[in-house]
Amino acid sequence: MTRLTCPACTAPSLEFNTEGILTCPYCGTSIIGEAQVCSACGHLNPQYAEQCLECGEPLTVIARVVLRHGNAARNPAFLERARGQAAGLQADDVRASRERMDRFREMDRLRLTDEAKAYARQQVRDRQLLIASASALGILVIVILIGLLAALLR
Repeated sequence: MTRLTCPACTAPSLEFNTEGILTCPYCGTSIIGEAQVCSACGHLNPQYAEQCLECGEPLTVIARVVLRHGNAARNPAFLERARGQAAGLQADDVRASRERMDRFREMDRLRLTDEAKAYARQQVRDRQLLIASASALGILVIVILIGLLAALLR
């Protein structure tokens, strides 16, 4: 089976969508029978049109290159659309970055809290060990003194 190539970007993978329209997954170009659907305005154009007859959007890679390097005063619609979305994307990125930083701060706060609790538990264990050691030493000293006293009294 031969793969159909996209007339706009020459990608070798046009696919039929649910409506039976050929669509390029790379550049979004749609082809209906003998027509191309403009990705900017949705207008049906002849299959081999270089630019959209409605909005002037380049429909092929060649038209995009010519428009980019030519003396055209306007920007293509896809570029205008991308520029329009830039501020929103940047705001989303800043918000997501703040959320990630807040999660890291919360994780660090929980870590520090757990370390403080572990330190307090260790101090309690150390005190208990010190008290047990001092008690054992005291009992040993008393036993030795009693033994010496008993030896002297005999």
